Amino acid sequence: MTVKLKAFLARGPVFGLLLCSPALLLMAFVLIYPLLRSISLSFQRMNLVYPGLNDPFVGLENYIRLFTLEPYFAQILATTALFVIVTVLCGFSLGFMLALILQRVRRTRVILQALFLLPYVLPSVALTLLWMWMFNPTFGVVNYVLKELHLIDQYKRWFVDPNLALVPLMAITVWKGGAFNMIILYAGLQNIPVELYEAASIDGGSARQKFRYVTLPQMRPVITVLLLLSSMYLMQFFTPIWILTRGGPGFSTTTLSIYIYRIAFERYDFGLASALGTLWFLFLMIVTFIILRLSRRRD
Repeated sequence: MTVKLKAFLARGPVFGLLLCSPALLLMAFVLIYPLLRSISLSFQRMNLVYPGLNDPFVGLENYIRLFTLEPYFAQILATTALFVIVTVLCGFSLGFMLALILQRVRRTRVILQALFLLPYVLPSVALTLLWMWMFNPTFGVVNYVLKELHLIDQYKRWFVDPNLALVPLMAITVWKGGAFNMIILYAGLQNIPVELYEAASIDGGSARQKFRYVTLPQMRPVITVLLLLSSMYLMQFFTPIWILTRGGPGFSTTTLSIYIYRIAFERYDFGLASALGTLWFLFLMIVTFIILRLSRRRD
């Protein structure tokens, strides 16, 4: 019996599952349980400020409250969409440009790689404090340069003006995200067969035509995955926004991640925060599914 059991365990996928079981258990504890617990809380009234009003099950009450009783919810959705779209596109463009530069440069490639990667390897907190100093309304270098170039008439109070507060947040995100995009895109460029460029040269293709008909089609799978990962990451972007503005002034720089934190740890309404987090999770899953399906159809 023991021999048969050992033979069964050592055969097929059972043995592989046994080897992966420690990692699967850790993932279930760290990822799956918190997710299921958050979904469960979204159907409960759980507020630490008014514990006497808590209810183990309220159905869709928290979801209804989000769309009917939260006056800034629509504004926060618009701010999050604007922040993600601008930073993803600008960060991708910056990263692609840096990757193409690295591909063409030969002698100073190592030095340029180190310089381009610097924003990515710096700690987020230190990087955020540096940008806070750069955008300081009194002695910040950004105001000084813009004033010397006659682009502004007077120094701007970047983190106080609701119309300007999102600009430095986007700038730091694009600067740091561009380095990550560069790493992935540069690796993808190295995998494009040289023979394709040689064939395009023989056919008389210009540099622009090579980029359009060789580079972009070959890089499409990498670009799809990169844009997807960048969007998911930036939807959860938290540390620089919280350090620089805490979502203010007012709600002008409040994204969904900041809003969830405010609801949970300032208003202590964990039921409402869990409902928003669940909707956010479902939206990310739907977007991911659509993008992957479209990418497979094109392939």
